[in-house]
Amino acid sequence: MKKGALALAGLVMGIVVAVIWSRLAGRSMYTDVPMMQNARLVEAETAWYAAGVSNYRILVSVEFSSEQRWNEITVTGGKVSAARVAVWDMQAGDMGAYVPLSTKEAEYFTVTGLFDLVRSALQNEEVPRDEIRMSTSGTPAVPELIYLSEVIQDGEPVEGTALIVHVLQFEVLP
Repeated sequence: MKKGALALAGLVMGIVVAVIWSRLAGRSMYTDVPMMQNARLVEAETAWYAAGVSNYRILVSVEFSSEQRWNEITVTGGKVSAARVAVWDMQAGDMGAYVPLSTKEAEYFTVTGLFDLVRSALQNEEVPRDEIRMSTSGTPAVPELIYLSEVIQDGEPVEGTALIVHVLQFEVLP
């Protein structure tokens, strides 16, 4: 097994242990990530647009249910110019090979797409969640971690519906 695959396997195992521990403890493991509110979202988006970044590359890890994906997106002139995705292969124990990702799907993982994801979660009363959290980092500030807790149905969380989004890499391009 390659060093990178071994490190990734260790990271995934650490996340699994943390999730199990947090569930046993009855609380979110993301309590250090700020709860999101419309005003904070507008502030983060305003700063992003003011920075005028229209060329960048972003690598986004998405964990949902038992699936993990890495979405690598290049944006040129404010539009997706290249996109590919790799899916965690449970049998092999590492990320599968990258395959092309459609422009439509890739738009969800651009910086503006991530802001839209949070806005949608904040405004969606039909799919309530106890926690909607987002942290930002860098200059210009981009979403670093987005955590949407399990969907609440009949007063109870629905297992496997939490969404965790990590921006693993962000690079402004010329």
